[in-house]
Amino acid sequence: MPVGIQGRIKRVWKFQGSNFNTFDFNRTTVNQNDEKVMATKTLTLGFDAHTLAGSFVAGPNNTIKVLVDDDGVDWSDAVVVGGAVVVGGTTASGLRIVVPDVTVEPDKNYVTLATTDASMLPLASEITHFSAECKTNYNLVKWITAAEISVDDFTLQSSTDAVHFYDVYTVAGKGNHSAYNVYTFEHANPQRKNLYYRIKQKTDNGNYVYSRTITTDNSCKVVEDEKLALSIVPNPVVGNINNAELFYSGAQEGKGIVEIKNLLGATLYKLSVEINDELGSINLPTYNLKAGVYIVSLVSGNESKSVKLVKE
Repeated sequence: MPVGIQGRIKRVWKFQGSNFNTFDFNRTTVNQNDEKVMATKTLTLGFDAHTLAGSFVAGPNNTIKVLVDDDGVDWSDAVVVGGAVVVGGTTASGLRIVVPDVTVEPDKNYVTLATTDASMLPLASEITHFSAECKTNYNLVKWITAAEISVDDFTLQSSTDAVHFYDVYTVAGKGNHSAYNVYTFEHANPQRKNLYYRIKQKTDNGNYVYSRTITTDNSCKVVEDEKLALSIVPNPVVGNINNAELFYSGAQEGKGIVEIKNLLGATLYKLSVEINDELGSINLPTYNLKAGVYIVSLVSGNESKSVKLVKE
């Protein structure tokens, strides 16, 4: 940022000449058939005051500035334009920020609003990345800030319905810092539910600002849909062994159905069971099964899973 500038809003505007005549917008050519290219223009810009927070001070020494830059990325060499005034207007906030005498040209045509007072910023930091990735027993939440202005701390909040949030993690901010900072947190989620997250930023003046809300990636849902797991011991069943055990995990409590079918789909055995825990086992009679391959299935709640059984 230029000297004295403590922060800027995220929004950036780019000016370019298009479909203007010679008198309305300066061009590098006077041939009407040639491409119309912006040369230099002095503009009066107006903004709705709700883009900034805090109290607005009119006059040449106020905190509101316009930055004019060459690439809209590195603002350290941007031109700082002051002289903003605040007037009444039919805007969302009822106030309008007007900045006269803003000069744009081909090599400096990116514009944004900035301030010399960090408390005027709607966000104390610029969060460039915010994600939540579902892992085996936890969600990996990550956010990156491009700059921090008077940040006291970040509080990560979680929700199951995107309406009611609760705090799960708080970490101190970097204060005033212009470099990229990476924050991560492993949020325990053994049931692999889809969760919602947002970040509450606290500035050193006691104000709070909230980030956008995100949700965990689709991997949580995929695993949740396939969490019922089965295994049979022994498998294969050899000789005159009369029984095998069907072990299950991730089952839903309540009524369940176990079936043994041959490869043609005919049901050879069917049993209704009561499932009292997500982990358990069910005895399978194998004494009347001939040598061959069979499909054993368990229906639990709205889930179903199958596993092969071999009889030798």
